Amino acid sequence: VQMDAPRGRTLSWLGAVDADLVGLQEVDAAFMMAVGALDARWPHRVARPREDFMGLALLSRWPIEAHGALAAGPDPIDAVLWARVRAPSGPLDVVVAHPLPPAGAAMWAQRNRVIAGLAAKLDQLGPRVVVAGDFNAAPWSAALAPLRDAGLVHGRVGRGHQASWPAGWPMLG
Repeated sequence: VQMDAPRGRTLSWLGAVDADLVGLQEVDAAFMMAVGALDARWPHRVARPREDFMGLALLSRWPIEAHGALAAGPDPIDAVLWARVRAPSGPLDVVVAHPLPPAGAAMWAQRNRVIAGLAAKLDQLGPRVVVAGDFNAAPWSAALAPLRDAGLVHGRVGRGHQASWPAGWPMLG
């Protein structure tokens, strides 16, 4: 969502998206209230809004059977959002994550611990898992190796380069 971005643009973009599931990061209570206008598209949702940049949400066309916070690290801020969705093809576990950005050595280490902690917990979930989020790491980053080693495949595979930085950043946005 990019919490400090204009909300109208984000909501307009969401209104044009044709997706079964949408994972959101950087959501607060006010944003989640505004997302209510999209209930017809995604009638099922779970959210952990926060007033900082760490709020998480999942919007779903399909029923959410269970959900909770999955501890991916020792600090409460390290929790990721987990939900079991009743997809037409069977249960699907969805994780929405947003580790801290690596702004300094301590935050870099914490981000890496959260990613490794999440990877270690994937075997506790069902056989079909989608992990989505802002991992504050480039797709080729060594920080993401634990997720690759756990058997996850990056969503860009087979789709070419996909920008993942703010739109105003030349070449990367």
